Amino acid sequence: MSHAGKLLPSTIVLLLTAAVTLAAEQVELTVIERLGVARKAEAITSGVPLPKGALTDISQCRLLRDGVEVPAQFRAAGLWRPGESIRWLLVDTRADLAAGAVAKYVLEYGAGVKAVARPRAAVRVVEDERGYVVNTGAAAFRISKKRFSLFEEVKLAGGRVVVAALNGKPRYGAVLRGLRAMVTRAIPSPKNTGRSHLVHVKYDGKAKPDSYTLTFTTNRKFQVVGKAGGAVGTGAILKNFTSRDGAITIPGNAWLRYAPPKKGDVYTFRTIAAGADEVSEGIFSTKIVESGPLRCVLRVKGSFGPASAPAMEFTAWYHFHAGSSRVRVQFTLENNNFGGRTNTGNANNCNIGGINCVFFDEMALSLPTDGGGSSVREVRIGGEADAKPLAGGLDGTIKLYQDSNGGKRWDRYRKPKYHPRPNSYVTFKGYKIFRGEKVVADGDRALGWIDCSAKDRGVTVAIRDFWQQFPKAVAATGGGVIRISLFPSRYAGEFPFRSGEHKTHDMLFDFHRGAANPDRGEGVAKAFNDPLRLECSPAWFAKTRVLGDIHPVDMANRKAYEVRNLSAIGVFGEDAKKGPHILSRREQHDLYGWMDYGDVSMDFEGSTGQWGMKYDLDLQMARQYARGGDPKWWKLFVAAGRHHRDIDIHHQPHYPWIHYVKGGSWAHSLHNESGHKNPNRNRNHFTKDLCFGALGSAALHYMTGDRKAREAVIEQAENALARYMSVQKDPGLTRNRMGWRGDACTLNRLMAGYMMTGEQRFLERARWTIRDCRFDGKSSEKRAVSLWSSTFYMMALARYLDAFPDDADAKKWLLAHVETLHRSCWEKDGEFQGIYYAITPQPDGSVKGRGQCSHYNIMAADALAIGYRLNGERKYLDMARKCFAYGVKNACWVNGPPTYFSIHSANGATHGQFFMVEDAKTHSASE
Repeated sequence: MSHAGKLLPSTIVLLLTAAVTLAAEQVELTVIERLGVARKAEAITSGVPLPKGALTDISQCRLLRDGVEVPAQFRAAGLWRPGESIRWLLVDTRADLAAGAVAKYVLEYGAGVKAVARPRAAVRVVEDERGYVVNTGAAAFRISKKRFSLFEEVKLAGGRVVVAALNGKPRYGAVLRGLRAMVTRAIPSPKNTGRSHLVHVKYDGKAKPDSYTLTFTTNRKFQVVGKAGGAVGTGAILKNFTSRDGAITIPGNAWLRYAPPKKGDVYTFRTIAAGADEVSEGIFSTKIVESGPLRCVLRVKGSFGPASAPAMEFTAWYHFHAGSSRVRVQFTLENNNFGGRTNTGNANNCNIGGINCVFFDEMALSLPTDGGGSSVREVRIGGEADAKPLAGGLDGTIKLYQDSNGGKRWDRYRKPKYHPRPNSYVTFKGYKIFRGEKVVADGDRALGWIDCSAKDRGVTVAIRDFWQQFPKAVAATGGGVIRISLFPSRYAGEFPFRSGEHKTHDMLFDFHRGAANPDRGEGVAKAFNDPLRLECSPAWFAKTRVLGDIHPVDMANRKAYEVRNLSAIGVFGEDAKKGPHILSRREQHDLYGWMDYGDVSMDFEGSTGQWGMKYDLDLQMARQYARGGDPKWWKLFVAAGRHHRDIDIHHQPHYPWIHYVKGGSWAHSLHNESGHKNPNRNRNHFTKDLCFGALGSAALHYMTGDRKAREAVIEQAENALARYMSVQKDPGLTRNRMGWRGDACTLNRLMAGYMMTGEQRFLERARWTIRDCRFDGKSSEKRAVSLWSSTFYMMALARYLDAFPDDADAKKWLLAHVETLHRSCWEKDGEFQGIYYAITPQPDGSVKGRGQCSHYNIMAADALAIGYRLNGERKYLDMARKCFAYGVKNACWVNGPPTYFSIHSANGATHGQFFMVEDAKTHSASE
């Protein structure tokens, strides 16, 4: 459907009709300013959870502040499935808030509720064949469909031009500089009818730059022709091919097996010389993904170099807000190349420098500002928070450059023995500010912002988590061009992007009237790093159950449990000995930098490795935040979710027979794996056993509206459809085995995809997985089972039953699992020892077990409590109480410390919510 020359219809409803006439349901919400920075008309986008069945129509909502309705925009970000009631309501509004202040809001919803408050200005979008004009009332922004220029034109209300249109002249908003000699990904023509795919082409680095076309002349044979060099040779699929000059090689194993081509199928690729630059010349997709009166989101996809043979690709997400001249831009740099494959079909690209890894010296965005011809320009650039910004005339180049994390362990990996780990190329502590090549200021941790202004207009640019994601640079030139180096050339090392790797940066462009205010830039940057959000109470999270069973923090009755959890974020009681925690471990092991920030150190063994959201740690962070509202948990969760959706997922376009690798999850570093050659990627590659993270990514989307996280959930769910990950047909009732951790990961990913999209293909495969784990409590296989691993499956199956409580078979099989778990609790010398580490179920239903578990007893308490909820047998709850107490006491190891010691124990100790909820129903618990 064409929208040329017309206003786009709103797909998100803000009703402007009659007043409320019926009693409404209410959710009390709080907005807290924690930084000591006054907020003026700040945009808020927050997910608000709702109970099952409470609301089906987003038009039946309104938002009030101090009893007065305020303009708001609503979108159903997630549904309770099956059914159509809203599970997560994404709410957009704007707020003024004094420094350190707290504002009270109420969301009213239900039959008869109608919104009447109108925004003073609404977002309007006009689209034609050239691009989009987005008018927020405060400014008009032109975004091109033809080329990526960041902003084609920006005009403030009243006509002041901040970014001038170039009337057709080329201006590139993004550039890759200093590429290492490479050959690009082979792009299949959309007209291809065969299923084949060329995974990679090899290049000797000496050939002249050229563009190549590979065409199948029969169903097996192809010819390769260079645009400049002409025909270079002929070959056949699954056979080694080398060009006549020896510069280009296509190994036989670079073609996917069992995916035959068809005559006429075409692929294109390019060779690129060392040191070459590539600009953002191609845009191949644009779309308004959210359209409403208060907020509009535009997605732009493009390439560095031509789309027919890109060096790399990108996605830019623009967030426009009514009445605001600020635009949030999320920019994702993408290596969508395929890597090598092992003889089992799995990926073979964990190491830096592997097949189709792209190296470059710089990736930067540029924005030319316009001062209306005035010769008076001023630049302000911000170093550390609360430090006086550097200010002066714009008569040369001024640059802020962050080289390392700026902390005590900034040089943790500086020695060459840690190469090629990205953090190993740091050269000095913290940041420096340069005028030309002269250092004029320095410090440890820069907030990361710049303002470039004329006498009556200007723009402030802030980069979220600037120092945390070093190296970073932001600069302004004498010509008024702002340059944002997301990957700066001043860094001593090259930047490696392995195949399937993405990285998203979050930026704010504040186009303003008047000259630069001395305090404006810092305030904008601070606020951007800790945006306001609508926060609901732990009691409301518990009532809605959107994150599963939640029990609010209970220091009165569960002190030992709460102290252990809070110690993981550095909160210790007066009677608790202070020790390491997640935040101190991050400092100790330098879990900062563009590739590592958001991950957690593998601190219990192989300490320099990465955790990779094993055991859904990101979800547990969100749940702990929901229980008590501590902002430390929130910040850890958001950083972890952003890291996972980018770095830990193998992103690739969809082609047939690629499911082994598309959407696969890189898990934690292997035990004692250093992570220097293969940071954030382990050598096990993609196994169903360790594909965690989908539940946390889903929570990030629901709670913040993060679109990239939504894409990640779907990628991981589609990966779970692969034959390597899940059964390919209904297994019937022939199997009889306990589900384990890998089955839990598969089931969780499939259910996350189903809940996100409602697509039946995910639900069908989830049910096949459940049937594949049919278990009656008896087994003749005499196969040992890691009992702690099976508790993960029990919890995953319980999540499924929460959505489908009438599935009698699933309920029966879960109870068989729980009964076996109950029989696997043991005593020694009259003392309870918790659950066995491993068991062998027997044909008569008994078990033989060995070993002890520590913190997994907390999760075992959850599973046993689920059994009690399902059939009411008190023995399950009684045993759950014993397991919970044992697990809290021994969460690190048997007779270990009562507080956090390692991420492994902290992760396990954050379970226990289901048990606490169920136990609270029967009596007032006390330790």
